[in-house]
Amino acid sequence: MKSFGPFFAIVALALVSVFYVSDGFNAALNKSGAYEMAQSVYRIDGWQSYEDLQGTGAITPTQPILEIEFSFNSAFIPEFTVESIERKNGYVPRLAPESPGHSVQILSADKNILFDQPFEITQDRVTFIVTMPWFSEAVYFAVLDPDGNTILSRPLARIPLEENNADFFARPDFQPEKIRLTFIGDGYNSDENAQYHAIVAQVSEYLGSGFSISYIDGPLNERIPESVANSFAAPYDHVVVINKGTLPDVLADQIIRRYVASFE
Repeated sequence: MKSFGPFFAIVALALVSVFYVSDGFNAALNKSGAYEMAQSVYRIDGWQSYEDLQGTGAITPTQPILEIEFSFNSAFIPEFTVESIERKNGYVPRLAPESPGHSVQILSADKNILFDQPFEITQDRVTFIVTMPWFSEAVYFAVLDPDGNTILSRPLARIPLEENNADFFARPDFQPEKIRLTFIGDGYNSDENAQYHAIVAQVSEYLGSGFSISYIDGPLNERIPESVANSFAAPYDHVVVINKGTLPDVLADQIIRRYVASFE
């Protein structure tokens, strides 16, 4: 059995891996229209690209990942619906759920468990993704309830591959063993990227050296933030969406209080 250990877990909107920093922001959870990758054309002074980090050995190369999008509704039978299954290049987040719950298992043809990913459901209705490593010998996946019963399974044949490239910028002191934060701006047009970058730089300064921080310039486009981060192959344990009007010191305080104990 292959496993990344207890610190690897779900990337779901139902958990604490994402939060929005403007009061009253109502995130649309479903995909809407075509999503187009945007190449990063802005860089905070001194921050490093994926190629820069590769050149210094500060980051490992991207690896194939499996992204499964689920919808959960406690009023429906079945409660879980698979919305999409995709393969991308990227990184698997590290975060253990706060309490035992459901899990997703990737299995081979002989039913060998290749990976077991626990996750929690904390809302009656939510759409979220689970990100796991991709295994060439994977044949199907199964969702298990807290008692270990299989409640859903799907084959992993002919899964489309998104030909995405790593397109993010990271603070120069990026160290993968630290808690990894990726910022995504929402509501900024192309003429306002400087405002977004200024907030990223200020929040990064307030946070100090306790986190490894990166950001992407991709549009959110009403998609699940972690899915967007995966499409840009950004290394994250948590995704933070920055809306207009964010106060950098307030956001930094929220991040510290919420995430500082992630690996403790």
